Amino acid sequence: MSTPLRIASFNNYPPAFELVRGWAAGHGHEIVIEVTTPGPKSRRTDGYKQIAAVAGENNIETLVSTRMKTVVTPVLQALKPDVILSFTFPWLLPPELVATAKIGAINVHPALLPAYRGPNPFRQFYEQAPRVGATVHWITPEFDTGNILAQIGGDLPNPCLPETVMPAWGPTMLMAIQDGVTRAVAGDPGRVQPTDGVSYGAAFTEQERWLDLGEKSYALQCKCTALVMSDLGAKVRIGGDSWSVSRVTMLPEADGHAAVGSILRIIADGLVVQTGDGVVHLTAGKDG
Repeated sequence: MSTPLRIASFNNYPPAFELVRGWAAGHGHEIVIEVTTPGPKSRRTDGYKQIAAVAGENNIETLVSTRMKTVVTPVLQALKPDVILSFTFPWLLPPELVATAKIGAINVHPALLPAYRGPNPFRQFYEQAPRVGATVHWITPEFDTGNILAQIGGDLPNPCLPETVMPAWGPTMLMAIQDGVTRAVAGDPGRVQPTDGVSYGAAFTEQERWLDLGEKSYALQCKCTALVMSDLGAKVRIGGDSWSVSRVTMLPEADGHAAVGSILRIIADGLVVQTGDGVVHLTAGKDG
């Protein structure tokens, strides 16, 4: 794809904006406006502040709004971008807003649709989905349901830690964006999402934050990583104490005599504990 595009980028999560900004710059495209938002009242976040700051430093016009019809749509009607590219944006884009883009409006969803539709793609790691990845699809009046333009996946990493997840997951998003935009420009209608395999990536509950040391070590590691990457954080209760856990590291040692959930030793940055199938190091601090 050699023709530069004028892109309206819609983001609410700073790393998603950075990924789109880097991709656009690397392919000679121009982000003519960055649209960001504090989000709905039920899911307010501060990510828009960081996005606006970075956009300003890079001379990208920025619009912060919660009003898609009355504020954002008139601005885009004047700009007439080639493509609207939404990635981690919490509002549905109304048809009149979608219609402002000459080529069309597409969404990047960091999961393999129709699995894990919704606001929490980290759930695919929490639930140990065997395949993880990203999808680019045409935007429709319902979240994450449009025809698929591109989909890139890979195996769930083992170990499942932030430093192994992101190198495996991030490239799927970049490749899906490039492939999806190319297909959109070519007028590809995309393929209808299958009806099998539909699931929803709901926000984590307070109860889901608490790790069960009776589970297998790898499951605990995946859950902790998902919770930490979502900025929520994991917890564990041992005896009468609760701990905030930032990392689960599987250890090669085993102790067949220790009770599941027992502390084998306390170390400088946390605990070594017995799980349902082995021993892990919890990087943790005691609450209170």
